[in-house]
Amino acid sequence: MQAELRRAFEESNPNAPEVPSGQPGSQKQEQGGWIVLNRQTGQYEVLRWPPGTRDGANPTARPPDNDRQTVVAWFHTHPNTNAEGYLPDPSPADINYTNSVARVPGIIETHDGRRTIPYTRPAGGVAVPPRANDRLLPLAALLLLAALRRLRRSRFAAMVIVKLAPPRGEAIMMRRMSLCLGLLLCAVAPAVLGCQQTRPTEMADAGALSPDEQRRIIKAAEDHILHKGWQRSDFRIEPHGLSADKTAAVVWAVHSADERSPAPGGGKSLALHVDRQSLKVVKELRFQ
Repeated sequence: MQAELRRAFEESNPNAPEVPSGQPGSQKQEQGGWIVLNRQTGQYEVLRWPPGTRDGANPTARPPDNDRQTVVAWFHTHPNTNAEGYLPDPSPADINYTNSVARVPGIIETHDGRRTIPYTRPAGGVAVPPRANDRLLPLAALLLLAALRRLRRSRFAAMVIVKLAPPRGEAIMMRRMSLCLGLLLCAVAPAVLGCQQTRPTEMADAGALSPDEQRRIIKAAEDHILHKGWQRSDFRIEPHGLSADKTAAVVWAVHSADERSPAPGGGKSLALHVDRQSLKVVKELRFQ
């Protein structure tokens, strides 16, 4: 899977000549696809999407989960650079696509390393994978027991298994065992793919702003939006701490359309750098 992710990134032309955001002529194209577990072979497979634009993917419909396959993740590339005016981090549209359409974690290949997008149900619950095939449950029980024994004494593992399987019938036990195995696999999958959950690159010392300074920074971002001739009601202002050199505060201006977007991509949202002394926007970065 790591080789497939690297291949997709190379096919997005990440080293093509740099073209500033908003200008034509870029040869970069986002690539993406689905990562699917083949239940019959036990192997992971990649179902690629058609190429997208420089700052937008072109997803196909989510494959169905059935007795033959289960969708475990989706991925895409961010081939643009900071010098071109782009952030490598997940866009608001990427996050919305993960939670409302893909319903599985997302992976992003960037110049600055691999990013992950956790899947969180809109209602706030933990994302639970589909129920496993009942034929795999005996193996699931052994794997879960082995994992628990590595973490705790065998007595504790046995107690957990007993709690998971109260005398309410075999069906309930099978469902709970399947759920626990799924959660265990979700926990280790990022490590298998070499993914690390990282904070956004423009989010150093997120708690360094005092409440008063944060209010002034937000007001400066709102004034910038109005100065551009945009509708203030179209944007949600979201503070994101300080820039890497700590001279500017980073504010995300999240466009409402991106939070409802059915497809991943940069959209209309921006990351604004507001100078802490002058309270002027000194940099605009787009998502991709």
